[in-house]
Amino acid sequence: MKKKLLLLSFSMLIAFTGWAQKTITGVVNDSSGTPLPGAAVVIEGSVDGVATDFDGKYSIEARLGDVLVFSFVGFQTQKITVGDSDTINVFIQQDASELKEVVVTAYGSQKRESIAGAVSIIKADQIENSTFSNPVKSLEGLVSGLRVIQSSGQPGSDAIVRIRGFGSINADNSPLIVLDGIPYSGSLNSINPQDIESTSVLKDANSTSLYGNKASNGALLITTKKGAKNRKPQISIDSRYGLTQRGAKDYNVTSTPAEYYETYHSILANSEFYRSNTAGTPLTIGEARQFASNNLIDRLGYNLYDVADANLVDPTTGQLNSSANLLVNDRWEDALFRDNADFSSTNVNISGGAEKIDYYFSMGTEENNGYTVQSNFNRKTARLKVNATEIADIISLGGDVSYAKSNSQFVPLDGGTSYNNAFQWTRNIAPIYPVYQYDENWDPILSNISNSGYAYDMGSFQSFPDGTTRGARNYGQGEHPLAHIEQSVVTNETDNFNTALRAKIDLPFGIKFQYILNYLTEIDKDTYFNKPGASVGSTSLNGTLTNGRNNFSALTNQQLLTWKKELNRQSFDVLLGHETYVEKFTTLSVYKTNIIGTLSPILDNTAVYNSASNYYTRYTT
Repeated sequence: MKKKLLLLSFSMLIAFTGWAQKTITGVVNDSSGTPLPGAAVVIEGSVDGVATDFDGKYSIEARLGDVLVFSFVGFQTQKITVGDSDTINVFIQQDASELKEVVVTAYGSQKRESIAGAVSIIKADQIENSTFSNPVKSLEGLVSGLRVIQSSGQPGSDAIVRIRGFGSINADNSPLIVLDGIPYSGSLNSINPQDIESTSVLKDANSTSLYGNKASNGALLITTKKGAKNRKPQISIDSRYGLTQRGAKDYNVTSTPAEYYETYHSILANSEFYRSNTAGTPLTIGEARQFASNNLIDRLGYNLYDVADANLVDPTTGQLNSSANLLVNDRWEDALFRDNADFSSTNVNISGGAEKIDYYFSMGTEENNGYTVQSNFNRKTARLKVNATEIADIISLGGDVSYAKSNSQFVPLDGGTSYNNAFQWTRNIAPIYPVYQYDENWDPILSNISNSGYAYDMGSFQSFPDGTTRGARNYGQGEHPLAHIEQSVVTNETDNFNTALRAKIDLPFGIKFQYILNYLTEIDKDTYFNKPGASVGSTSLNGTLTNGRNNFSALTNQQLLTWKKELNRQSFDVLLGHETYVEKFTTLSVYKTNIIGTLSPILDNTAVYNSASNYYTRYTT
């Protein structure tokens, strides 16, 4: 009998040991020992996995005998079985099949195996699967050493891009953007991600040297799609719809009126107890709690329950009166944020070609609603690209033209620290202060100003016809973020037009001459309009209006001579080029106050001139 019990216990111990999880940590590196941020570490046969951080480090829960699969774009997948060690460092090798791939580099293209510098390439299918409006945002996690930071939650906002860290404390750290071989200074939001064929990331001085100091922070080379010769017309339609939700909820938040009243009652009682003892007029803790119950609403101003102010919190227990019924339960989070912000996009493209010509045409539209109410981004794009070869046997001609129109509606003072910042407001205001204004019976007061039809509660002292009063709100009196959002018009309208002409001539001895002329123009129209009821400041000025116009243009002129020759195991690639770049920028902004006409963002509807600015710059290289 003892032998059987011992055998059973030993079997249970083996089973328990086999199923016990432990934490596996380590670093994923490439063959040279460089850490790979964003590499995937997955338990084989499951959906459990993690991604490495910026230093290539990872941490994952696994069992003895589990197989960890390490993968990264452009590298061979590696599998390792979990053993006794809690640390697994991995060196993964670059995929040899990609060494023959043609990679777009500075002023041309090369085979990957011939490139000495640090270059990564992201293909079209990886970008197309993304749902981001900004094409650069879709590169996040796909390239080692590339960091893409979304600095704002505004839909369509430009991301911060850094290649291998920061090169300067005060100077610009952004990489050079090159679109189809031409340095691009326009808005990245004007490029439809569905039109991108590939993106090359040049990371070091060796790969960016031809661009000079403009590429001191690396370079992103974006290549758009084109048609294919000898192919019948192909039509592609891509339509998407999705919802955006907040990924992580707040924690340790006082979210209900009852919880806040009880917490504040405890604070008030303890403060009075210690104040009285310090002043030499000691109170018992019971007397201090009674003081807190008697003065609770005088301090807070609002009583949302149907019991007398002094009876709201029981002084003996510090708990809310069990017979109290909540009369109003406005939630600022519901009023200021969309829990299910939707986005949709539709893209149509037609491509094909004959024996000596290819073409690509696309049209796209996108609508993206932000997490904060009234934040929005919509864009319409069109692109045409045509290439003709073997004209008179030696000439190739190409041209492309694109147009994008985008409209953004912003949240006023997004990212600021004022009362009008919706995120700061919801984290600081007590849940006992309602969104809308109520009468003495706690019935909502109607208004034709707000979108809901109810008057905003600005937190001011209220006196009612029956002689009762309601104290002022003790936080942000006179301010209201929803009123500021609904009574403000903060918009940006961008028109982006970009066109390029290319000609290539085949000269004797394998020499090729290429001429490229590119013209980019972008017009931005900015409006910041605060109606009189938007905030304390706009009320005192009877409304404010700022209208701005920015006109930007860039002309690029390139002449390139190239010669390539392969002799046995040797290859020669010679480039002689000249580039002229002329950039012009004009801005005009006018600020006026005191609305006298209709509530529309027109300067003629304002009476008081405040300030204006205008300047012009020209930059040539």
